[in-house]
Amino acid sequence: MNSPMRLSTMMEVPFDSVDMQQTVSIIDRAISDRRRLFFSTPNVNWLVLSHQDKDFLKSIWRSDLCLCDGTPISLLSKLTNVEIDRVQGSTLFAHLDSRELPLDRRIKVFFFGGQDGVAEKAMQRLNNRSLGLNCVGAISPGFGTVEDLSRPEFITEINNSGADFLVVSLGAKKGQSWIEQNKDKIETPVVSHLGAVVNFYAGEISRAPKKWQDLGIEWLWRILMEPKLAKRYTHDGLILMRLMLSMTIRSAVNGIRRSFSESRESFEHTVKRDGINLTYHFKGKPPRVLPPSIVQKFRELERDTTVVPAVETSELLFDQNELSAWANRFSHQAKARHAQSLTQPPNNDDAV
Repeated sequence: MNSPMRLSTMMEVPFDSVDMQQTVSIIDRAISDRRRLFFSTPNVNWLVLSHQDKDFLKSIWRSDLCLCDGTPISLLSKLTNVEIDRVQGSTLFAHLDSRELPLDRRIKVFFFGGQDGVAEKAMQRLNNRSLGLNCVGAISPGFGTVEDLSRPEFITEINNSGADFLVVSLGAKKGQSWIEQNKDKIETPVVSHLGAVVNFYAGEISRAPKKWQDLGIEWLWRILMEPKLAKRYTHDGLILMRLMLSMTIRSAVNGIRRSFSESRESFEHTVKRDGINLTYHFKGKPPRVLPPSIVQKFRELERDTTVVPAVETSELLFDQNELSAWANRFSHQAKARHAQSLTQPPNNDDAV
């Protein structure tokens, strides 16, 4: 996939349209440049949680990269004409693990989370067999509040390890909150909450065979391995159906309203320089005056439009007071990513 990266939304949750190789290139580039890359991997459970917890939703929007982690979302994207490639967090980690590299060129990983002793076990097992990763530290912090798990000694140990990639496993909501609270203190460039990865590598649970993954029924394997997940999957599935129905009704109503309106309730801002367009599409009734914070973000981007050939969103469901957070996400992404990094690895031998 060589098209420019585009950000789309589904049920208010953002997704970057990138494939596996692009994602690996972005990670390699962030590590090479020692530039922070906080990426999220929303799945169906995350969609449900984002509608129940606005702070959780905002944590996804404030991440630098959002990957589609789940077959149901990928299928839904096709039904709603939203282009989203499936890049599962566990598959991405396994891909990085499988690249055969010299020990001194491998990505240095730090595991944070899991039940007592699980992270340490995952570190040992990974280092015994990995070709492309080297685990340089692990902490099983136990249970507690985000504040309890953010003790200075934890942050110091992570920073002193010299890790390139911090894998957090604290549960989706707590994990995202922990990253948000500590990301400015953490020196590790790549950070993500990959809940199942630590358990997979510790051997606590086994991942579905590749054939099951390719068929998109890994969720069924997870239920067979962990029967307690059946209740959560059923709950999430029912809520997802309700959200889809609500979205369909709302879209139909909005379509009728637009057909009777002289102008669509939308506005956009486009920057053009040297034949390159950087367009922001806002759906919803525009404010009389763009908030100063958004205007400033656009001005910053006008000085750096060659970074991203195109940025677009297909749907925006935030209210007017949250537009500044949305604009901030694009500003951060545009200044942080070079278009070359989407299709080419950094100039070293780390990426294959």
